[in-house]
Amino acid sequence: MQTTEEIRTISYLSNSSKLDSEEIEELLIDTMTNNNKIGIGGILIYSNDTFFQIIEGYTKDIDRLFAKIELDKRHFNVFKIFDRKVSIKKFERFSFSYIRVEDEKISNELMSFLEIGDNFGDETHEMLVGKVKNLIKDSK
Repeated sequence: MQTTEEIRTISYLSNSSKLDSEEIEELLIDTMTNNNKIGIGGILIYSNDTFFQIIEGYTKDIDRLFAKIELDKRHFNVFKIFDRKVSIKKFERFSFSYIRVEDEKISNELMSFLEIGDNFGDETHEMLVGKVKNLIKDSK
C-alpha cells in the first residue's frame, strides 16, 4: 500500500554534555534501535564534543522525534541547520551510519561546508548528503 504522507528531513548541530565513550555507544544503540522501529533514516556524527545529525522520515514522526531531541539532556545548544520537505529519502535506515570523528581534517571539511548558510535548496541537500557519505567512507 502506497502512502501520500510528506517526507521531511532535518539536520542539526549540538554540543555534547560531557559523555564518556560508553555513554556515546549507548546513545548509538538507542538511536539506531528507536529510529529503525519507526522508519526514520539518517546519520549521526560525533566529533570533538559536537553532534551532527540528519534525520529523515514522515513529517509526523520527524516532528515527534525532533521534539524529543531538543529535550534530551545528553546535549545542548541544538542548532537546526535545515528543515525541509524532500521527495525521496536519502537514508533508508538508521543503521551504522554513525561515526566518531576524531580526525580534525574531516571535522574542518564538514564545518566549512556548513558555513554555506541558509541556501539549502535541493542541490545543496544533495551535496550535503554526498559529503556526509564521503565522511563515512573516509573514516573507515
